[in-house]
Amino acid sequence: MKTRLLIINAPSPYFLYIPMGSFGLCDFLGKHNIQAGIFNPALYPYSQLPAKLHAHITDYQPTHVAVVCHWQETIHGLLEILSLVRKQAPSLPILAGGFTASYFAASLMRHCPDLDFVIHGDPEQPLLDLLSGETPADQTANLVYRSGDDIIRSKSTWLMDEITLDRLSFSNLSCLHDRQSYIEKTRSILGFPLFIGRGCVFNCAYCGGGRTAFQHHSSRSKPIQRSLEAILRDLHILKQYTDTLYICYENDQQYLVALFQAVAQDPGLRQHFTLNYGAWHPIDDTFLDAYLQAFRIDVGKPIFEFSPEVISDQSRRTIKGNLASTLDQTLESAATIHKRLHGHAKIELFFSRYHPTEMSFPLLWSEIEQIYLLKHRMFAEHLFSVHIRYDHLSTDIASDYWHTVIQGKKGFSWFLETKQAIDDQRLYPFPVDNLCLYIPEDIPRDHLTILEGVIEVLEEMEQRTGELFHVLFAALSPSWPAALKNIVADLIRKDGEDFFQSLPMALLIQRLEKALETAYRPEHKQYFPDLFRYTLQKLACEKEKTTIAHQPMGTDSYILDHRRVSTHAFNYADITGFVNRIYNEQGQFAGYERTVCFFLKDRIISIPHKTYRLTLQSFEKQQVKAAYMSHLRGIPGLDPRPHEELLEILIEQGVLLPCSG
Repeated sequence: MKTRLLIINAPSPYFLYIPMGSFGLCDFLGKHNIQAGIFNPALYPYSQLPAKLHAHITDYQPTHVAVVCHWQETIHGLLEILSLVRKQAPSLPILAGGFTASYFAASLMRHCPDLDFVIHGDPEQPLLDLLSGETPADQTANLVYRSGDDIIRSKSTWLMDEITLDRLSFSNLSCLHDRQSYIEKTRSILGFPLFIGRGCVFNCAYCGGGRTAFQHHSSRSKPIQRSLEAILRDLHILKQYTDTLYICYENDQQYLVALFQAVAQDPGLRQHFTLNYGAWHPIDDTFLDAYLQAFRIDVGKPIFEFSPEVISDQSRRTIKGNLASTLDQTLESAATIHKRLHGHAKIELFFSRYHPTEMSFPLLWSEIEQIYLLKHRMFAEHLFSVHIRYDHLSTDIASDYWHTVIQGKKGFSWFLETKQAIDDQRLYPFPVDNLCLYIPEDIPRDHLTILEGVIEVLEEMEQRTGELFHVLFAALSPSWPAALKNIVADLIRKDGEDFFQSLPMALLIQRLEKALETAYRPEHKQYFPDLFRYTLQKLACEKEKTTIAHQPMGTDSYILDHRRVSTHAFNYADITGFVNRIYNEQGQFAGYERTVCFFLKDRIISIPHKTYRLTLQSFEKQQVKAAYMSHLRGIPGLDPRPHEELLEILIEQGVLLPCSG
């Protein structure tokens, strides 16, 4: 039977993407007359996976199966696939590869008796030698294999070179099963990754794809990069499948600028793709000139990603090396992108916590205050396309952190157990949003829990009560989170881990109002009590999720639901305008802006109280819709059309309740 390889991407709830090397591997083997195809279990609901895999194995009839375990979060998917393949095709040889499989190779094979081989590092030539059957295992480069009860790694190493890399295509999707589904799903996330090269010049201490990490899992000491011609060939193939690309590989920014210029000069590629971009250097006008000439920005919002990780420039240099950008350079880049793309972009700044550079409670607290102040600063400067993420640090396998803080506990079984404890939320008393194996041991666990509680509440405040969040920063500078910290500490001491199950936001806001009363200056009393009342009503309406009432047959009468309407001294729903007033008028407001707010299910609509008196106030008592419409048309100088539209919205949203009789 002719050799046929099936590559299966180990699935994870967090990773849909197939490592790009899989596509190049299929092309490499195809050039040597070995058919290879890719199956991606992440495309299907978990309940359908066994049947889908069985059907594909039956149809494809592979002679060998390779499972890609690249991202460390996919290890449970690796075990699941190994079990399924062994049950469905007990005689097939099974091998594994990818960053994670490579790093753990020997201990992975000891843990998984169903696994016959692991290819450590670059797989192309070693896999060709293995599949051809002409090279003994001990002479096959990069191979980890079984010999009786022993796990042995071959002595020779093979590394991909630039000449061979340029001959390969990483864009021919004919090898991928259900490729249209994959294209559609990747398009909805970041787009199809454009393969640029292997290895990295950076050596970020936390990263499993950095320079020294590549030495650990792939025996690669320096990166290799594809030629512009090879990438352009791939782009001409990719345009058949997709119009959205992703690049997160920037060893040499000038090389990328040259690529963009080459795309712009090619009439078959120019303005075909939207490019989402992960930046490693500052972005200036020269970069954006080339970017805008090459790629379209009129469909969706292109995404730009930066990873400053920490606020302190000194800490960042310790973590990322001397090539790291300063925070000011990153913020200047974000502002430049926002301006040049007229706000039509999503600019993400990624920060993470529990780096060894912030090893004490005061340092961590200062970081929290500065990050959330920075979120407000972006809002106050009207950089609305900038989004700041503050996540747990992911302790990547093979990174410098892995080797310094895990302290030798690096076997596959240990890692598997620890990851399961994180997934089950047994390792920490608070939820984590990453594979966070390392949290400073010098900080007492109860102190860490308080910090985590404050972060959870600040995130909720920004998302759910953004008006209060930004006004507090504008009026009280960065000092107010300290009051929040004390409130959170009291509640955590009382409720323990239950605090994180359902944050008591209304109670927190009530206590925060009381705690801040002594910090008010005279001008604050103009709006803070009123703003807190607005915020609590917003939370109450959000919690109620009032069911929209159906209009009784034969009636055209409505009445306002008083729970979802309130009058306030200022228009807090226009939070941008209100924050501007705080900064521009330095809190010395000349009079009120009496405003009526309607709390809908998905937003808040506000109108001046004067307008309300002329229009919707009549619905404080039962009012017939037709009579109201007639009333609107009789008001001198009033355009009735927007008010008629508002009326329909309020009826549809249940703010105006139908009356019977």
